[in-house]
Amino acid sequence: MSIAKKTKYGELICNDIERNIRKKYEPDSFYMRTFFCFIIMSLCILIDIFFYYTLFRLISYDNPKLIWLEVAGLSLASDLVPIYIGIFTKRRAQGLCREKKSLLISLIVTILALLTNAGIRLLTIKIVSPSSDVECSTIAVTFFSIVVPVLTSVSSGVISFFIYDPLKRQMRDLEISMAHHSENVRRYKAIISDYVLEENEETRLLALDEEQFRVASETIYEDAVRISNIIRVKFMEYLGNPADTSLLSRSQVEIIINKLDEMRFLNSDLNREEN
Repeated sequence: MSIAKKTKYGELICNDIERNIRKKYEPDSFYMRTFFCFIIMSLCILIDIFFYYTLFRLISYDNPKLIWLEVAGLSLASDLVPIYIGIFTKRRAQGLCREKKSLLISLIVTILALLTNAGIRLLTIKIVSPSSDVECSTIAVTFFSIVVPVLTSVSSGVISFFIYDPLKRQMRDLEISMAHHSENVRRYKAIISDYVLEENEETRLLALDEEQFRVASETIYEDAVRISNIIRVKFMEYLGNPADTSLLSRSQVEIIINKLDEMRFLNSDLNREEN
C-alpha cells in the first residue's frame, strides 16, 4: 500500500493521515473491539430467545405466531433495551446528556420484562416438572431460567457502556478534521510561497532581465555585423565591375562601405573591452 499519492498537479499527499489517527483510537484489547462485543451481545439475545421459546412453547397452546410474538416482545425488552441503557448511562457519565426520563423508563421496561419471566417461570413450575411433585431438579432449572436472562441483560448493558464512547469518537473525528485542515494549510502555504518574492528577489530579477537583454542585443548586433560584412563584400565586388554602375552611384556605395567598416570596428572594440 502506497503511503502517498500524486495529484494531477504533481503534488504528493499522504494517504496514512486518517488511517493512523483511527489506529491510534482503536481498543488495545481484542475483547473490547466492536465486532467481538457485537458477537457477545448477539449471543446474549439468542440465549434468551431460546429460554423464552422453551417457556412459551409449553403455555401458548402450540400457537406458533403467538409464541414468536411473546418471545420477540420479551427479548426486545430484556436484551435490546439494556443496550440503550448502557448508551444513555455513558452519555450521562461524560456530560453529553442530562436525560433522566428515558433512562428511567428503559430501566423499568427491562425490570418488568425480567420480573415477567420470573413470574411465569414460578407459576408454571409444575408444568415444567416431569412428575406431579416439584423436584429439586425442576426448582434448579426454574431458578437457572430466571437468573440467565438477568445475567444476559446486565451483560448487554455493561458491554454497550464500555464499547460506546462518544467523547472518544468526537476527539478522533476532530483530530482527523484538524489533520486534513493542517495538510490543506501546508499545501496552500507551499503554493503561496511560489508567488511571494524573497528578500532582494526584485533586484535579482531585474538584473537577470538586464543580462538577458544585453545578451539578446549583442546577438542581434553580431548578426547585423555579419550581414553587413557580407553586404560589404558584395559592394566591393560591385565597385570592381564598372558595368554595374546603373544600380548605385560609386559615391553612395563608398558611403555605405564606410558605415559598415565603422560597425565592424565598433564590434571589434566591444569584444576587446569584454575580454
